[in-house]
Amino acid sequence: MLCLATVLQAQTITVQSFDSFSGGTLVDDHSALTAASNHTLSIGASAKRVRITASGTGSTAIGRLTLTGGPGSGNLNVEIGNANYETTDTAPTHVACASWDGLDVSGLAANVGVYGGITGSLNGSLVGIDRMSRLDVLGTINAPIEVGAADGVCVIVGTGISSLGYFRLDNGDMTRIFFTGGISRPNPSNFPDTASINIVDGNLTRLDVGGNLRGDVLARKGRIGEINVEAVIGRSWSGGSDYNNPDSATAFPELNPSVVNGDVLCIEAADGIDLIEADEMCCLIEADRAFGVPGAGGVEEVGAPARTRSLVSRWACS
Repeated sequence: MLCLATVLQAQTITVQSFDSFSGGTLVDDHSALTAASNHTLSIGASAKRVRITASGTGSTAIGRLTLTGGPGSGNLNVEIGNANYETTDTAPTHVACASWDGLDVSGLAANVGVYGGITGSLNGSLVGIDRMSRLDVLGTINAPIEVGAADGVCVIVGTGISSLGYFRLDNGDMTRIFFTGGISRPNPSNFPDTASINIVDGNLTRLDVGGNLRGDVLARKGRIGEINVEAVIGRSWSGGSDYNNPDSATAFPELNPSVVNGDVLCIEAADGIDLIEADEMCCLIEADRAFGVPGAGGVEEVGAPARTRSLVSRWACS
């Protein structure tokens, strides 16, 4: 019984705030919070940094955290794990948790940045995030992540994205996204007009996917550098009139600009795409570049795996 009590006691989370972006004096100490439960916590007006940690083993789950109060203006950085806030592509010290049900900071007046990581899956949305530098989710992303702007860099590392999740960055460049597994198509019933990866106003420098890429990738006001996929780029079809039909209005956003997450996977950039590589691809690839000049709008394919370089609008099935 004593051993059981010790294990249960270890499965807690702690949320602390400090009055400095590095070090500083403790402002709030919400300690020994029950793991796997949802918590709404008030943050002091002098806080500049919030740290979220979990104790115990990797089986510790964190419920949904909602932060209120905080400073009336300026920046407030949220660190997930025992790590200082970084604005470089630096791997964080991960929270020891099996899962996390997300974070809501939409009630804070401050400009909120997020840096850190978890060892499990993200099962709840991140809401009200103004900035993000790097987030590691070593399990699966099973919920939406929406970020206002990159903070120095913007990096996501993890296993992949399920049909319950997606990532959107509103402003700034996405430095890189690295997944060891695949990216699923967002469930059309829940997310009818949603891309898996949407860089709204900025560039996507690099996307690496260790499995299949089944969801749209958009940089409609920017450029895409590289997309490297270990397996297949394309929807998982069960038939349908748009399969292999490049003349379909559903397939081509220039004929029907409102189509996102439709029957055909779309990869789009406004200012060119340098490289897309996969074992197979069946998708619409669209980029506003002059056609026919290698490196500035030409198209090159080399054997298997399929490789397409410096792209213009085209229908790729290989």
